[in-house]
Amino acid sequence: MVSIMEKHGYTLTKTLGEGAYAKVKLATSKKHNCQVAVKVINKRRAPKDFLKKFLPREVHLMHRLNHPNVVSYFLLIDRHWLTKKTHDPSH
Repeated sequence: MVSIMEKHGYTLTKTLGEGAYAKVKLATSKKHNCQVAVKVINKRRAPKDFLKKFLPREVHLMHRLNHPNVVSYFLLIDRHWLTKKTHDPSH
């Protein structure tokens, strides 16, 4: 069975960090030919106010941010939030 992430060209690998209802996973993007960080939110564990109020605000702000020390927002797929991950500080 192919996951929704694989359908969009992303292969999830190791966990980079985790919180109460989300994990950040390292993934490889075939489309962008780079590694990305994916924030995976567990909708069953997350409070409803987080999903309705705080998550949309976080996605909106990440989409607008453009700073070399902050990861760049790529795409929101169902419950997976993708962000660009770079190891080169000049990017």
